[in-house]
Amino acid sequence: MKKIIAISVIALAVFAACNPEDKTPKGANGKAVITVAQEDLVAYLPMESAQPESGDITLAGEGAGDATCFAEGRTGKAYFGKAGSFLAYDLAENSPIKSLTALTLSFWVKYAELDYDHAPVPMFFDITNPSDACWGNVAVALDRTATGAGYLVPKFQYQMAEGNCWKTTNWSGEEGSDTADMKEGYNGAFAAGRWNHVIYTADGEAFHCYVNGVDVTPASQVACPGAIVFKNATQIWVGGWPARYYDGYKWGDAWLGDLDEGAIDEIRLYKRALTADEAKALYKAEVNNIN
Repeated sequence: MKKIIAISVIALAVFAACNPEDKTPKGANGKAVITVAQEDLVAYLPMESAQPESGDITLAGEGAGDATCFAEGRTGKAYFGKAGSFLAYDLAENSPIKSLTALTLSFWVKYAELDYDHAPVPMFFDITNPSDACWGNVAVALDRTATGAGYLVPKFQYQMAEGNCWKTTNWSGEEGSDTADMKEGYNGAFAAGRWNHVIYTADGEAFHCYVNGVDVTPASQVACPGAIVFKNATQIWVGGWPARYYDGYKWGDAWLGDLDEGAIDEIRLYKRALTADEAKALYKAEVNNIN
């Protein structure tokens, strides 16, 4: 009788192994689909390849990039930039991205330290029209830091009816203050040379930045001076900065460049600002999916 029970237990174990009960939906990266605010997700780029997994966007160009830009990353593969490479996506005619008045942008990013002499400044993400001058509707780039600081300074920008609103999250002083002010406050939240998960939320009234699940937004940066107003948004750019023209003059190339010393993974764009609880839930779900 004991032998029969033992055999039955083994048989059940084998059956369970061959027929797992885990029916969690899997995405292109082979990991569990993240369902946080899924109904408000308007674009998802898992970076397994240049193709998006969801969102009404289509690949328009890669510059010097190719399949070798996609290698093991934070979750499945990631996009590793190189000089002259980028990912450009056309927005569909009726894409909700063209008229966002609030948004959440999340991604994993890894980049080496940038000192004051580093050029060009790398670009992560841009919602834009390449024929327009200025910075586009939404832009994420890196600023430079003191040599040996060990951290990075991400900068986020959105377009208002009049001008642009810039938000810098790893800065303890006001814009224009000297480097001594960077020794305290939120410095170190975005460490150089390692994977960091970043979430930006903005709705024209409040701005927040979460790094690795923690809200690192300086109090002076929370308030927004004006509502988000997109102007002629036609494309999303990842890992590069489109050449701009103004009165026939090409500008920006000298100090704005590509993600050629870093990598980006798991880009998600939502059509509203996630709450603090949702941002934490999104980060935890991302952590559960890391390689």
